[in-house]
Amino acid sequence: MIRFLCGVTLLFLLFSTKAHAESYTYAPENCDFTITFPEKPYVEKKCSGEKDCTEVVTFTKVLDIGSSVNFRVTCISLAEKELAKYTPEVMKTTLGEMLKQTNLEAYNIDAEEKDGYKRAGSVSLGKRNDQDILHTGQLWVGKKSLFTMEGEMLGASSDKLNQLFA
Repeated sequence: MIRFLCGVTLLFLLFSTKAHAESYTYAPENCDFTITFPEKPYVEKKCSGEKDCTEVVTFTKVLDIGSSVNFRVTCISLAEKELAKYTPEVMKTTLGEMLKQTNLEAYNIDAEEKDGYKRAGSVSLGKRNDQDILHTGQLWVGKKSLFTMEGEMLGASSDKLNQLFA
């Protein structure tokens, strides 16, 4: 169920794809969650040390001059003991710290625990380089993994941009 909700959330946020674009579902091994993009994203492996590696998935779509969307996703496999540390309050604090890096102020950060899964989300509005920006952050904690998603919509409102988030 949670995989479905996560996938639906991104699809809702993005858009229905054009006929020639092929959707891509990112479903890493040992991850409780999947996410579907309108086309294949860029997947990069980042390591700190030899064994501690994480895939960072980035999807960017430039709609026209000055309008774009960018999503960044990770899924980290963790032990139950580590996952238990992610209470709704800790998740809200974590999202707040993530937002500090964007130089945007959060308008809403919420968290909940339901059916053995935890979820926290945030929405922020602001300006970057004199352009309007909408930022969303999400954390999902499952039985064996921590899933993060950050999305940004940059630029003035346009029909193309609005279709992505319709």
